[in-house]
Amino acid sequence: MLEEDNPDDSARIEKLGDRVLKAEEQYRDTLIHAVKKMGTSIAIYPTMVRWNGDKHMDYYEQLAADFAERHQGLEVAKLVSEKVRILKQVSLGGKVSEIVAPDTSGVERSLYENLGKYTLIDFFGSWCGPCRSESDHLR
Repeated sequence: MLEEDNPDDSARIEKLGDRVLKAEEQYRDTLIHAVKKMGTSIAIYPTMVRWNGDKHMDYYEQLAADFAERHQGLEVAKLVSEKVRILKQVSLGGKVSEIVAPDTSGVERSLYENLGKYTLIDFFGSWCGPCRSESDHLR
């Protein structure tokens, strides 16, 4: 069993993490290649769960437009367009809807009042022990 606080295991954990990231990138490259071969076939629908807009956003936008044109009136066309809209928002540099929430001192803050600065938004589950242990102010 690997232990994070063991120096030998820490290096192994890092190497394994790098391998996972590399394998995931290869998988996504294979997936986008397959999606491009499918074109506007309805067969692309189940692949959407693994789409990542950081690398291929322009392609997905064009695909959604072409798909909507080919499959006018079908619910699946709306779902593809919605997936691409959301991907665009959550991809690096994407624009999201206004978020207003209290900061750690209880003051309401807007995401957009911090434009030009780094902003960390911490999403967590109150039921999640590791999440709670990471956030001192939640204890």
